[in-house]
Amino acid sequence: MTVPSTPPEDANLLKAVLPPLLNDFQHWFARTISLLESQTITFLSAAEQTDLRDRIQVAQKQVSASQALASVTDGQAGIEMPVVMGWHKLVHECWGVALRQRKESQKKESQSKESQTEKNAAAGTSPPEKVSEQPAEKIPPSSRLEDY
Repeated sequence: MTVPSTPPEDANLLKAVLPPLLNDFQHWFARTISLLESQTITFLSAAEQTDLRDRIQVAQKQVSASQALASVTDGQAGIEMPVVMGWHKLVHECWGVALRQRKESQKKESQSKESQTEKNAAAGTSPPEKVSEQPAEKIPPSSRLEDY
């Protein structure tokens, strides 16, 4: 039985695409773990948060193992698509949690500002006036970043 060889162009493509993809997975998994640990996620129950955290931690270990394997084999080892798609689906879920958390936070901030405005109106006070901003000075062409 012969082992099929990978054409050089496929190996180069794998080397170019796989490491950044795995780094992206690690990045988004770490951000979501940080979010779960630092903020109260009101739309997820404690059990749902624990389940999500556990699934992310398992995926992080799998991605780390894949990164090590890819490194040791000089990029010759690939990852089966169903595995990558599972990680992608989990990252998508992480994005959804982060997006919803951001919207919920913005909604609370907006409600808080409206409440303060109503309190100020009831008390007969008004918020401090904004200081008008002066236009920025023009930067001489010789000091522009693209000139460096």
